[in-house]
Amino acid sequence: MLGYASLYILLLTAVSAVPLRTERDMESSLKARNLFDLPADLQALIPSELFDYQNCVTDVTKKIKLELGRNSVSLTEIAASLKNNVISFTNCLRTVLDILLNKFYALGDEAKSFITDVYLPPFKKTGYLRTVPNDSEIMEIIDSLTKKYHALSNETKLELKTHFTNIAEFLERRLKEK
Repeated sequence: MLGYASLYILLLTAVSAVPLRTERDMESSLKARNLFDLPADLQALIPSELFDYQNCVTDVTKKIKLELGRNSVSLTEIAASLKNNVISFTNCLRTVLDILLNKFYALGDEAKSFITDVYLPPFKKTGYLRTVPNDSEIMEIIDSLTKKYHALSNETKLELKTHFTNIAEFLERRLKEK
């Protein structure tokens, strides 16, 4: 009996030590994901369609996300609620993802590999981008991408200019600066 009581007290202590997500935490989390708040160098590496998607996120959508976050529901429930409550938001998201996937599938193998190198590394550990890199990390990422872009064949560079224009133009400017 004493063992159960001490286990119960230990469990209560552990639970009380867990920080609760406040509304302010959730709001700052939503604000941190605003693409327009990213440094200009990082914005240049993001497909322009995602900025169109960011414009679809309305105050209503943010309120729904906050409400759902307060109730600690699953991602599936959040997606279902957003789909039911904000149809234009989900349509916009679906359209943007379709456009990006079609652009990606239209690329050759070398270009696909490059685009994968651009977008997957920041997401490998957790599956999503948790923090914005600091200035020195941004410069390391951009320098690495510029070197990889320089090593691509002219045919692949042309493919990238056709399908991912903003990334290709940004890296071309970086090559000319060096």
